[in-house]
Amino acid sequence: MLATCQRPPMGWNSWDCYGASVREDEVRAAADTIARLLKPFGWEYVVVDIQWYEPGADGSVYHPFAELCMDEYGRMIPAENRFPSSEGRKGFRPLADDIHSLGLKFGLHIMRGIPRMAVHSIA
Repeated sequence: MLATCQRPPMGWNSWDCYGASVREDEVRAAADTIARLLKPFGWEYVVVDIQWYEPGADGSVYHPFAELCMDEYGRMIPAENRFPSSEGRKGFRPLADDIHSLGLKFGLHIMRGIPRMAVHSIA
């Protein structure tokens, strides 16, 4: 039996507007707009896409071997200069909690595997 759904997943992805350079204030503005204007029509997702861990990310250009924000285990953490609520190792919890308080769902793009820079930085 085929599963059916009433509508496709509906939401906003930061890549579509900002490429790799999205900042927290831009995510919050998008979430506020979605909650106010689009939630009544079924929109429910706010997704922070790739490179949220690169302090110098700009546009849709990838910077080979750029400095990345990682914890002591080589796991990506948000760049605090772009996501200030993550300061003090809070991660995306404060931003996600605020998005959830708007009745929306928070999503995050995560690459699988070991980050190249986690290995490069110890080599």
